Amino acid sequence: ATPNIKSGGTNNQDLLFTTGTGNPTRLQIQSNGTKVVSNGRLNISSTFIDFSGSISTPATAAAIFRPADNTLAFSTANTERLRITSGGQVNIGGDYTQTSRFVNINGGSGVGQLQLKGTEADLWLHSTGSGKQWRILGCTGNTTHRFRVYDQTNAAERFAIHENGNVSINHTGAQNATLDIRTDLDPTNGVMCFLRNNTNDGNGAMYGMDINGCGTWSCGMLDNSNNFSIVKGSGNSGSEYFRVDSSGRVLIGTTTEGYQDADNLTIRDSGNCGITIRSGTSNYGSIFFSDATSGSGEYDGFVQYDHINQ
Repeated sequence: ATPNIKSGGTNNQDLLFTTGTGNPTRLQIQSNGTKVVSNGRLNISSTFIDFSGSISTPATAAAIFRPADNTLAFSTANTERLRITSGGQVNIGGDYTQTSRFVNINGGSGVGQLQLKGTEADLWLHSTGSGKQWRILGCTGNTTHRFRVYDQTNAAERFAIHENGNVSINHTGAQNATLDIRTDLDPTNGVMCFLRNNTNDGNGAMYGMDINGCGTWSCGMLDNSNNFSIVKGSGNSGSEYFRVDSSGRVLIGTTTEGYQDADNLTIRDSGNCGITIRSGTSNYGSIFFSDATSGSGEYDGFVQYDHINQ
């Protein structure tokens, strides 16, 4: 069929462009200036569409429009869904005028979600300033199911959560514990540190536990101290039962060491106090006094109880 241009539409006030079998309308310019493309496609080559003049969200099923100067928006069901700002920020689902984040997803009353799907789900983080790169991976290929943080710059896996819930830090071999931490360094501040920044319970490095409501215990350095302590309760607010002080002295039931010539081990109780040495029924219970690390000096004196000859 020969292409044709003719009038049509309401009261023949529209301009129609027809072509093809049966001369269907391919382009219709309505009397109000609206352009309608139907039964075909619009092919634009080596040119561009210029959106001049800002408008509100069009009342139509789907649209591309300019909501403000130097911005571009996409809408469906009469609602704006995505906007590209003049600075290149992409805002999805809301916060359309924010410019502090280059990609922003707003779930509104629902859940804001971003899904990466493929044989390998992979998010790259690349600092153009330092040239350093990190990757966050949900899996590798079709067989490895673990969440990983990967140092792309140094080609090393730094952190992983395995499918059984075990966590590995700086270790890619067999898991030997629920939390497996490895290091080749000789750290001066410890391999692992738990800090409780709380003025009531103290600011020292502590670890607390409450297993099935049986009780809470903490161990570590209490606030403003250079001692290792075991505390029933949480930090400073608990009761300290055991201490190794900065001089290596051991204190049980007290925080004050004993007489200076016998203060390596101090045990205190508000009532009766003592030490029990429990050995086998055919063995000895002993305390030895020594001034050497070998030879007879290791047993210069001793107190010994023989269970055989009671």
